[in-house]
Amino acid sequence: MQSHGRSSSATTSGKATPKPEKVVLNDNVTSERERLIRYIKAYVKKHNQIPHTTLDFYKFVKLLGKGAFGKITLGVHKLTGKYVAIKSIDKANIKDEYSRRKVF
Repeated sequence: MQSHGRSSSATTSGKATPKPEKVVLNDNVTSERERLIRYIKAYVKKHNQIPHTTLDFYKFVKLLGKGAFGKITLGVHKLTGKYVAIKSIDKANIKDEYSRRKVF
């Protein structure tokens, strides 16, 4: 990602936006991370492929926004510690059966 000379906390209007709060790696987060690593190793050993990503791989931090069809939540990937945006969609708002089946 290129910054083009601006700091990551500045917007185009020049005003600073607050940075997300840091997630502290306490014993609970560390134990969850170790549990996921054991699960992935066992899955790879048994199935010879990497498991699909699930919501268990993420820690939800805070709600970023709401829309007509769902909401966006700030999350942290438990294995890498990287911040991610997680979009949650209410399946009741999806009319098309084919599209509803595609969303897990």
